[in-house]
Amino acid sequence: MDVGAVAIAVIGAIGGAVATGVGAMMRARTSRRTAARLVYAELESNSATVAFYRSMGVWPAASTSRKAWDANSEVIARTRETDLFQMVSRGYAALEAVAYIAQERSLSKPDAEELLSLNVGLLNEALRSVGTAGTIPAAQWEKVVERLSPAAPAKRPAAPPLGNVPVSLLSQMVDLQRAVGQRPALEIPAAESEVRVQKDVALRVYDARNLRKIPTRPVRTEDGPPSADPAVEEIFAAMSHTVRFYREALGRDLVEDAGGAIKAVVHFGKNYANVYWDGRHIVAGDGDGVNFGPFTQHVEIIAHELTHILLEHAGLHYSGQTGSLMESFADVIGSLVKQYALGQSADEADWLMANGIVDPHESRMPLRSLKAPGTAFDDERLGRDPQVARMADYVRTEDDNGGVHINSGIPSHAFYLLSVTLGGRAWERAGPIWYRALTGDALPPSADFATFAGVTVDEAGVDEADAVRNAWKAVGVTPSVTGEAPTTPG
Repeated sequence: MDVGAVAIAVIGAIGGAVATGVGAMMRARTSRRTAARLVYAELESNSATVAFYRSMGVWPAASTSRKAWDANSEVIARTRETDLFQMVSRGYAALEAVAYIAQERSLSKPDAEELLSLNVGLLNEALRSVGTAGTIPAAQWEKVVERLSPAAPAKRPAAPPLGNVPVSLLSQMVDLQRAVGQRPALEIPAAESEVRVQKDVALRVYDARNLRKIPTRPVRTEDGPPSADPAVEEIFAAMSHTVRFYREALGRDLVEDAGGAIKAVVHFGKNYANVYWDGRHIVAGDGDGVNFGPFTQHVEIIAHELTHILLEHAGLHYSGQTGSLMESFADVIGSLVKQYALGQSADEADWLMANGIVDPHESRMPLRSLKAPGTAFDDERLGRDPQVARMADYVRTEDDNGGVHINSGIPSHAFYLLSVTLGGRAWERAGPIWYRALTGDALPPSADFATFAGVTVDEAGVDEADAVRNAWKAVGVTPSVTGEAPTTPG
C-alpha cells in the first residue's frame, strides 16, 4: 500500500473541504474575526502540506490555495490592522516559496534547507498572528506550529520543475546570505596555514573544488603564474580591475581597507548560484546552470561584492532606503569598474549588471539594469525583474531587509541619468560625486534617498549641481537641504 499516496489524498480532501467551507461561511459573515478565522483555516490546511513535505520529502500538491486570503484580505486591511495584513501576506508568500523549494532540483541541499527554514519561520509567524486575531486558542495554533518544526528531509524530492520562482524568493536566491541572516558555512584554515604566502601579496585566489572550505594555499596571486582555470583568471582579473579603479579613479586603497589582502574563493559548493563578500573573502559559485550562470565571468558583479569592503566602513544601516542606497552604490561602482576596464564613455556603456547570467542557456539576460530598472529579465522560471526606477513605484515590504534590492533601482537610475547628462566618462564626473557623498561626514547612518540626494548636490560643483538635482527629481526624489529633516519614508 502506498502510504504516501493515501496521505496526499487525505491532505487534498482537507484542503477541498476547507475551501468549500470558506465559501459558505463568507456568504454569512464578513467580520474581521471571521475573516481571520477563515484565513487561519486555509493557512492550517496549507501547513499540513508543508509538514508532510518536511516529514516525507515529497511535495503533495502542485500549488497552495489563496482563496480565503483573496476573499478576506480587504476586510483585514480595512480594519487598519496593517501589521496583521502584512504578516499574513508574507505567510502566503512563504507558502509559494516552500512549494518552489520543494520542487526545484537545481537548488543545492544546504541552500534549500536555509531558504526552507526562513520561509517556514515566516509561515509560523503568520499562523500566530492570524490565530490571535481570530481568537483561536493558543494551544491550537501552537500545535500547528510545532508540526512544522521537523528538520528538512535528507533526501531531495525528484519532481518536475515548477513554473515561476516567486518574487519573494528571488531576492533570497540572489543574495542568500543577507536574506537568511547568516552566510553559508565556510571552513576557514588555521592562521598558520597561510604563513607560506608572502604578506605583501595583496590578491589571492583559492579553489574550493566544489566544497565549502578553503584550501591552505592560494592557486593564484599577483606574483605567481596564470592559472589554466578560466574561473580563477576571471575573478583575479576582476579583482585587479577593481583595485586599480579604486586607486586611480577614487584615490582609495581597497586592499588596505580589506586588511592588507583581498581573498577570493572560486568553485564554492556544488552548483552554488550566488556570489558574496563574507567579511574576509569574496566567495563565488559556478551557478546552477539553470537559473544562473557562472558569476566570475562578470567583472561588475565581482566589483559590486568587493565594494562591500568600502560599505563596511561607511557605518550605514543595511535596511530600507539606507540599505537600498548601499546596494545601489555597489551596482554603480560595479558598472563604473566595467566601463573603466573597457574605456567606455557613459553613452557607450550598456549599464547592465551581469549581462547573460540569467537563464544562461536560453535567454541569457542580465540581473539588473541601471539604465532601465525593471527590464533586466523576464523569464518563465524567475519571473520578471522586480526592480523599480521611480519613487512612485517604491515597494514597501518587510522582505529582503525592506526591499533593498528592489528599491535600489531608484538611486541607480538617478546616477545613470546624471552620467549621461554630464557625458564623457562617468567615473570622472558623476562617480566622484557619489563617492564623496557616501564617504564624507554629512551622511547619517539611516540616510534616506532624499538625504543622500541632498548630500550629492552639496558635493557637486557649481556646473554640476543642477544636473544632480534634475537627475534625482526625474526619479521622484527631492533632495533635502543640508540640515533639513528627511521627508521621505524609510
